[in-house]
Amino acid sequence: MHTSNILAVIALTTACLLGPVPAGAGKPSGGGGGSGIKVEELVKPVGSVDAYAGDINDSGTVAVGAAYWDATWDYRNNYYAVRWTRASTSDPWVAEDLRLMFPPNVDSRAYLVNDAGTIVFLSYNTGHHYVMTSAGAVTDLATDAVSALSNNGTMVGYRWVTQGVPLFWASLSSAPKELPLLDSSFSAGATLFQGADVIGWAEDAAGRWAVRWVNNAGSWSVQRIALLPPQASGPSGMNSAGRLSLGVYDPSSVQYGWEHRPAVWDPPYTQPPINLPTVSGTAGTTGRVLEDGTVVGVVTANSKTVRHWLPVTWPTPTSLVKLPLLSGAKYGGTNGVNAYRQISGAVSFVEGWATVDHAVIWKLP
Repeated sequence: MHTSNILAVIALTTACLLGPVPAGAGKPSGGGGGSGIKVEELVKPVGSVDAYAGDINDSGTVAVGAAYWDATWDYRNNYYAVRWTRASTSDPWVAEDLRLMFPPNVDSRAYLVNDAGTIVFLSYNTGHHYVMTSAGAVTDLATDAVSALSNNGTMVGYRWVTQGVPLFWASLSSAPKELPLLDSSFSAGATLFQGADVIGWAEDAAGRWAVRWVNNAGSWSVQRIALLPPQASGPSGMNSAGRLSLGVYDPSSVQYGWEHRPAVWDPPYTQPPINLPTVSGTAGTTGRVLEDGTVVGVVTANSKTVRHWLPVTWPTPTSLVKLPLLSGAKYGGTNGVNAYRQISGAVSFVEGWATVDHAVIWKLP
């Protein structure tokens, strides 16, 4: 039986947990709560061992991710992309094996999908990212990484050669445009859309900044939002009120193989970020910030290891809500979030010496 760890995917694609959110103004606020959260299992494709959901579109009718197959005559044992579809939000999900969309033995993990049915994939074998339209046409983006996909087909991400360069794709078929840096000697990366703007990070001699790229008549400019604390990671999310989700360096987590604890930071960013509560130990990671200020993420389930994780939300900076698991499941993790408070991810069952993941969708009230 295959043993998997969904956090390997979460950590690799942290920036990809995010989707478009509308621009606006106002103060961050808490929201949500423990009651009324629903969890729904996505059936595994026939023959697969386990699966996880990487994203769900805003319509709630298409979810994507990957499933693990043991070796067959035609394929090596590995993760391969899966698409789940349903005609409406009241219909059952149908799983579709997407292995035939790629050359034999090229692994494929789907992690972004929009309302048009466009899907973004990552292959560990090749190190390449791919985009597939709803009609099935696949484009190889090589090592250019996509972090966010909008419903109108624009994308943002980054390229890494000797340093990180933020990228913007005006369409699925266009070549990426390099977004401006704060300093040509330092790295940057684009993370998510916020209305017509792009949110991400950029470095200069002062350190790492949360930044915003603004397009004015076809010309992009970069604006500083806030200078992040030393050794901070992210931002992994930001709502229209300015609440940032981060990872803040915490030496107490290092001995267990993790360096950061989850945190949020609110405008005007004059006070230090607030460490978010955890369950056991301090390790965790944040993802999307919903419009009401709720943060989605995971926390370690055991203070002595970061092998097992629990899916959570933080409705406020001082409150933590564990997302419900399927009956018998022990652990889990969150991935993509849509505009209607649906969260994609997986829950984990311990079967002997193995941990088996089941793809799920959570719906917040």
